[in-house]
Amino acid sequence: MDNSSRLSRQSNLELLRIVAMLLVLVVHADFLSFGQPALSDLHARPLPVYFRFFVQSCSIVCVDLFILISGYFAIRWKARSLLSLLFQCWFYYVGCGLVLMGAGVVPFDLKALAGGVLFTRPEMWFVRDYLGLYLLAPMLNAFCENTSARLRGWLIVGFFAYQSFYGWLAGGLEFLGGYSLISFIGLYLLGRHIRLQSADAKVRSRWFGLGLYGGCVALSLLAVGVMGALFAHKPGVFDGSVMKLYAYNALWVVAAAVGLFLFFTKFDLRSAAVNRIAASAFSVYLLHANPFVLPWYTALMNGLYARISPPLAFGAAVLAACVAIFLGTVLVDQVRIWLWGRLQPVAERIAERIAAFVTVRSGNLRP
Repeated sequence: MDNSSRLSRQSNLELLRIVAMLLVLVVHADFLSFGQPALSDLHARPLPVYFRFFVQSCSIVCVDLFILISGYFAIRWKARSLLSLLFQCWFYYVGCGLVLMGAGVVPFDLKALAGGVLFTRPEMWFVRDYLGLYLLAPMLNAFCENTSARLRGWLIVGFFAYQSFYGWLAGGLEFLGGYSLISFIGLYLLGRHIRLQSADAKVRSRWFGLGLYGGCVALSLLAVGVMGALFAHKPGVFDGSVMKLYAYNALWVVAAAVGLFLFFTKFDLRSAAVNRIAASAFSVYLLHANPFVLPWYTALMNGLYARISPPLAFGAAVLAACVAIFLGTVLVDQVRIWLWGRLQPVAERIAERIAAFVTVRSGNLRP
């Protein structure tokens, strides 16, 4: 996730990585913590409910942004990097479980720990899909680098047309509303295409991307209002339509993510501090969204909701809490970074043995 941390000239996209993770915290503080607003809520308290829809519309681009960034920089397959990623995931998933179980906060659960090692728990969907994307990256990179821009562009358009109809509108199970490896592949290819076409993209103003993002957010709010009027007496239909509207593979969500992404590509920012903080961005997700900690996170947000009534004041409190959690995790992550530095020589030896094994095996397969 931090392939680009060494490129100080790309601190603008490292800043976007930080923003995207803050948006993940906000997404988990809205619909995940409080539940999706019902039609009756919209009619009874339109102002605070529309504010929640606005927050969700602004932040739902978070996951798509992460995959676009990965595609833009390109994942370069290395055994050492894969071991680093696995260690990072295990440090938080398994480490949090062991600490909380050892402190008696949660009961000992060997099955839950095993699920943390193998990433089989439902909450770990992103890690599973990203690992799949990591393994497929060499093939995706080769495709992008060995096809013409025209062909690559048309194939990407075809993919998103297919996904938008079968995966979003028709609700194809293989797409899972964007919670799937196949959706990640499309976003990765799109991010890679943007990078390879960056020379042409510079012709456009940075405000084009921001306008696209803002226009998509406005469109989503308009859609909520229209659905509220059309399905005024059909709460079940309204709930299903809203759920589909805020899917990660919704066409407007993808377009909004691309708009915000393009906006950040127009800046020339160089900051070692930004790069250092961004290197811990993925750890923020691993810590707050893992199954042992997420109930506390949602309880915190519900507590803020119960104590603070005005929508703007509540929004400010949630944002402050998200920033505090982010910065706190960055501090905690220094332990993980230090520990990995001590384990890295061992990982490098393991990586060398894996590479030697693969080389020998591939040699035996030659005619």
